Amino acid sequence: MSRYTLLRLLTLGALATALLAQDFRYPVDAGLVNVTQAPYNAAGDGVTDDTAAIQRALSDNVGKWRIVYFPKGTYLVSDTLRWQMADGNWASMLKLQGENREQTIIKLVDQAPGFQEATDIKGGAIGKPVIQTASGLGWVAHKGKPARVQDTPNGNMAFGNSIFDLTVDTGAGNPGAVGIDFVANNWGMLERVTITSGDGTGFCGLSFLRMLPGPCLARGVRIDGFDLGIAARWLDYSVVLEDIELNGQRVAGIWNSTNALSIVGLKSTNRVPAIQMEWAGQQPGWGLITLLDAELSGGDPQRSAIEGNGHWYLRNIHSEGYQSACAAAGPGATIAEWASSRIGPDAADDDPAWSRLPREDAPQWHSNDFSLWANVCDFGAIPGDGKDDSAAIQRAIDSGKPIIYFPNHLPPGPQWGSWWAGRQRYELDAPIELRGAVRKVVGCFSELKGSKAIPTGTPVVRIVAGSAPELIIEGIAIGGHDGAPLEIDTARPVVIRNHQGNLTVGPSAARLHVFDIACGYIHLNHPVRAWLHQFNPESGAQTKLINRGGVVWVNGLKTEAFTTCIDNSDGGRMEVLGGYLRAHGPGGKELRDELLPIVRNENADLSFSCTTRGNPDMAYPVEFLDIGGASARWYLAADTPQRGDPAQSVFARYLSHGATSEGQSPITTIDLCGGTIEGTVERSGSWDERRSKWAGSDQRYLAASAGSDATLSVSPALKPGHYRVYLRWIVDDTGSINAAQLPVEISHTAGTTVVPIDQRRHHASWVFLGDFEASEHPIQVSVSAAAANGLVTLDALRFVRSDAIDPRIKLQAQAEVPKSPDPVGTVFRLGFDEPSLNAFTLRLGKEFPGAQGSLRCASEELHEGAGCLRLDADFSGGGGYVAAAGHLPRKMLSELRLWVKSDGVQEIGLRIMDAAGQWHQRFVPLQPGIDWQPVLVEGLARSEHHWGGPNDGVLHGHAAQLLLIISRKHLDDGHTGTVWIDEVIGCQLVDDQP
Repeated sequence: MSRYTLLRLLTLGALATALLAQDFRYPVDAGLVNVTQAPYNAAGDGVTDDTAAIQRALSDNVGKWRIVYFPKGTYLVSDTLRWQMADGNWASMLKLQGENREQTIIKLVDQAPGFQEATDIKGGAIGKPVIQTASGLGWVAHKGKPARVQDTPNGNMAFGNSIFDLTVDTGAGNPGAVGIDFVANNWGMLERVTITSGDGTGFCGLSFLRMLPGPCLARGVRIDGFDLGIAARWLDYSVVLEDIELNGQRVAGIWNSTNALSIVGLKSTNRVPAIQMEWAGQQPGWGLITLLDAELSGGDPQRSAIEGNGHWYLRNIHSEGYQSACAAAGPGATIAEWASSRIGPDAADDDPAWSRLPREDAPQWHSNDFSLWANVCDFGAIPGDGKDDSAAIQRAIDSGKPIIYFPNHLPPGPQWGSWWAGRQRYELDAPIELRGAVRKVVGCFSELKGSKAIPTGTPVVRIVAGSAPELIIEGIAIGGHDGAPLEIDTARPVVIRNHQGNLTVGPSAARLHVFDIACGYIHLNHPVRAWLHQFNPESGAQTKLINRGGVVWVNGLKTEAFTTCIDNSDGGRMEVLGGYLRAHGPGGKELRDELLPIVRNENADLSFSCTTRGNPDMAYPVEFLDIGGASARWYLAADTPQRGDPAQSVFARYLSHGATSEGQSPITTIDLCGGTIEGTVERSGSWDERRSKWAGSDQRYLAASAGSDATLSVSPALKPGHYRVYLRWIVDDTGSINAAQLPVEISHTAGTTVVPIDQRRHHASWVFLGDFEASEHPIQVSVSAAAANGLVTLDALRFVRSDAIDPRIKLQAQAEVPKSPDPVGTVFRLGFDEPSLNAFTLRLGKEFPGAQGSLRCASEELHEGAGCLRLDADFSGGGGYVAAAGHLPRKMLSELRLWVKSDGVQEIGLRIMDAAGQWHQRFVPLQPGIDWQPVLVEGLARSEHHWGGPNDGVLHGHAAQLLLIISRKHLDDGHTGTVWIDEVIGCQLVDDQP
């Protein structure tokens, strides 16, 4: 008997109790696709080759929000099972569900053709998988025309891919085999899965080596054998691992290059290192591993259990047989707590017990007694007919059955509608309540969608008090037409798994467990205990995760968009263990103007281990804002360890023990629809109070018609000093058009200032109004709807004490482009006084036919000198963009400065071609209501949007050409727009000399 076989048998015996698998069965009418039934007829007898049958089931159902079910049996395969349609295109939105983890086996035949090549991971190998999930939107049709196909299995839109309750066996004599090659984006998980090698050989058990493998969750996975148990490579995005068991690997238990891995509950029995972090061709220091509660045994006394450099946060690590637990952490078989770096107000705390929050197991329950299941269709619900199902669903809920399920019977064939609309939908014209005896809701990959009949912002589903000990919701999307959330308002524990939709809590909420969800936000506005495992909040301008006084444990968080990701306050306690926060999409200028931090912590406890990513023109200037009483501390990107380049940061450990102190907070926010207000708010006339579909169901805003008698005056109780004033409003969703011109009057010590704003833009963002002094004369902000030319909406005002702001923060709104002398490092200046326009010519975007425009030297709108460049665009006949194109002096550049005046154009685009023929493009928002405004474009050395040449996002050599662009999608009306441009200055910055 080989050492591997003995080790495997001993491990199986020792873990027998923990790994006893439950049967998971579902009613026949639930709509799962059974691979053993017609038309697929897989045998599952361990003798018949089922590859073709299973692949047909996958090809027919991938991209269509389906669940493919494997009853107990051994399904013999001889080739990769791919998330691929019959026409060759790749897709996602598919789940595999086994009946029993130990008795549902997908087994690769021994010595399978194509699985023989064993290669070195450092050479870029990814092996040949038994199961390969994929990305893509599949083949979707809109009005009879194909809208999108996907010709690569790499990640980025691998939505919902999941595998549950089965074993993958790579057989014997297959040294190049990979058990599961997994990508899932935003949500998607592996749970209760075993991956084993028949003879211990094989390249990798669970691979995250393809581009963009996450964010995703692997939970309760056991891997026996292989060179590598788990391997991850890509910087984007994060991967969460929980309760992983690794046995008998030959190179490393877990191998990571640059990913942000969050690992809790690791058991490794290995002679080789349990974890190894290497760089494999990328720059050192990009990877982050957060590891808690690890038992690492069976080691080599000449090696450490954890090897490699990079960034680490380790806690409660026990090793046996190794030289040490972690080479980087120093000698010792155990590690109570160690971080490769620390920052924050309490980084020097030697024993921060307050920062270590307890993990709690979530309730689990499933029954195969179908007499306990209620099919909502039996009570009158008809999915997909566009008619109200709320009454029928409520009848099913109130039937007394503990399990409610939503069948998914979409037929095989081409997916219809958009990729999102292709799922089985149940319509709600009224909110429903989960109550009574309901203990579990099984979604079967369906959707509950609230219609416009439900008032804006009203939760479409509420969980209230009931007789069941807990409530479990799994595999369903819940939301309103306006993004309205699921609300939890019960003292029972609530478990939400493999889900989509926003979440809020009511005052009765007590315990919440979340596993693998995609959403816009989770707002815990009442104290609650919450355990959040891999969730992905993105889109919209609202804060992604809010904690008001609760205790919140997070393992794996990924976000996108320019807004604050975490707001922890009111004595709350929060621990974030790993993840990836990305500055992405529109709003970069607003982010800089508003001083929005990634994380805002006010009078609360926060411990944080995570990575952030931006780009030189789209990066968070403020990483953390910590407020304690009257003091504020700003942690800029420059204060934090970098993850490869200045636009990416990594926090092995951030610590803030936010004890409240006396004094007025440096940031005063006044909600115009309620809350405690220090000062006065005088409101008169015909204001309507409405709910915001973006800012959360418990936040409201004011609305008034143009020319009405509605007035508002706000005088906050501020101590003497200078304050930056910001206003936030909502773009109304009732069909009314917001005011293009709304004068806002600010009274202050030096007099009165009127700031014109355009409320059609900057939805739900803090817009900077100016810096004003409050002394013997308080600051007062006044608005009158009588002076507006459209709907007026108001949400909140914010006053930020100027002396509390870190002076190193650069604000786009105040960036000055001096006329003379030239900025330090100036290498060229382009003026437009001459008719030649410095050889700029008009381009009409020939790849998008239909655009019209003109380019000329203008004198009617002047910034400096006798002329400027005027660019007009007209998209009435179609097209995508209009541009002024010119050749640049062949100089090295690090930034561009220019002056711009806009009429109907929200953002100006800049496209630069470098010496290697690569194009770099970015769009810069223009502030509304400003005559001539400076535009500063920094960080030209790298770009996110690029093509041609090396196509690596790096500016190679000099800048050769420049295009100044008006894009159709950045116009107020979508049809016409004009920009005037003057004084384009190119700079090559140099370090300041002492």
